[in-house]
Amino acid sequence: MDVLFFPDNKLGAEITPFFNGHVAAISATTDRIIDNKYELAEIALFKNNQQGTVYLNPFGVSNNENADYGNLIRKIKKTGRIGFGLYYRTDYWINPLTGNQEVIPDYYSTKWSANGATYFDVTIGAAKSVKTPNHGQQMYDISSGRWGYDFNNGVAGSNGVKEAKLHTTMQLDYFKDLAQLTLSSGSFSNGATGGALLQIPYLLGMRNSGCSYSGNGDTSYFFNREQGISKPSTTRTWDMQRAGHFGTQNQSLKYTQLQVKRAINTEGWFTDFMHWHSLYNFDDTAFFEKYFKTIDDTIGESDVWRADVGSVNEYYFLKSAINKIGSFEHKGDVYIFVRFNDNFTGTNTNGIDNSVNAKLINTPLSIKIDLSGTLLAGKSIGGDRVQSVRNLGGDKWVVNVRPKRFGDGYFTFKITEEDAHIYNPARPVITKNETGFTSNLPAKFVVWEKSSNPKELLRTSSYSENVRFSLESGKSYFIGAITQSNQSSLVEVSK
Repeated sequence: MDVLFFPDNKLGAEITPFFNGHVAAISATTDRIIDNKYELAEIALFKNNQQGTVYLNPFGVSNNENADYGNLIRKIKKTGRIGFGLYYRTDYWINPLTGNQEVIPDYYSTKWSANGATYFDVTIGAAKSVKTPNHGQQMYDISSGRWGYDFNNGVAGSNGVKEAKLHTTMQLDYFKDLAQLTLSSGSFSNGATGGALLQIPYLLGMRNSGCSYSGNGDTSYFFNREQGISKPSTTRTWDMQRAGHFGTQNQSLKYTQLQVKRAINTEGWFTDFMHWHSLYNFDDTAFFEKYFKTIDDTIGESDVWRADVGSVNEYYFLKSAINKIGSFEHKGDVYIFVRFNDNFTGTNTNGIDNSVNAKLINTPLSIKIDLSGTLLAGKSIGGDRVQSVRNLGGDKWVVNVRPKRFGDGYFTFKITEEDAHIYNPARPVITKNETGFTSNLPAKFVVWEKSSNPKELLRTSSYSENVRFSLESGKSYFIGAITQSNQSSLVEVSK
């Protein structure tokens, strides 16, 4: 029998509550990245060093929202200022009789049709609520247990919930094939969360349509599988003012500022949602800059993780699965032992397996350690699985490492004298020169021609300190740059 002797934590290594040792997380979200209705948002994100998350519509092309969808997603992903999640289409299913992915019969109707009566136990012509039936209990009840899921008793319909399960996997697989994206989080279309629990095996977290506009919003960074799969945003700053909950945008922004400060003070997670395309539709795109500058100013010097939603969810489940850590020095190197104890495996929510899909986790684990007194003191560090490091002063470090395993088991790694990428919180300084633009830090660049609807002219995919670009007389441009540490800035220039 193999016996593993787990080492003592002689160097006091510890898992940090947030990635990279930050003290809180801030996320800005939207659904659907519609052609010509996102550029001003990305520009404002660059300028104010904020991270965006777009929940992607799997029917963006067929809904006439996107022409070159795959290329759009890939290029924005490579830049890194915007992350992605799934805009889960609650209005679709896999037709259990035909196998086609299509709109649920009569979903948007106010009366039941003959087609609806084919699938559900209803009377033709009878009145019904729009945006029903939804996956889960509603569909189970209205089909006498043929489709859907009975959450009350933890029982699947006789179809085995294939109409929902296959619908989920087809949406996720679509983005894997289209843009090599593995999505770990999502948002429900229509605010329909009746089938939310059915997504637990496939996604780590899902946004529902809820938010707060009084009292304390949801800034918690602790949740079980049921809570995480249907989580409200902290705020919906633009929407809540439009809906009349605040008299002015400044009042709405002031409430949002209080929630950001609360998240920072309580080591929590602040999220805001707004439909970027709605700001275009209502001719209010000036709010992008107003909002993101307010958030940036409110954060100030606080050590905040400006993060996409998927990364925050991934880190939460990764750190939550670890219950012991060991560390020691041997022959000039430092060894870290980590023991996993995934509390979700072997449990269920209303009969649905709570296990976490390890393949969804791509965010590194952050470990804080003091190397003073070791042979690595005063040296640059790295390691075979170390993706980046952060110096906290002297020989105190945060080491960001990608585990080999997740779940019940162990992984070890070694810290050695190397030159791993060191996190730099500084924003790049962009300067115009004779051939284009330079940055004082290696960065990726994006160039837009300035207008009421800016046109993207150039986007680089590798880090460099300069980019060649010729300015035209009489035109103005936005130049954005983002570093390997995910810090960004933006300037406006003209010739």
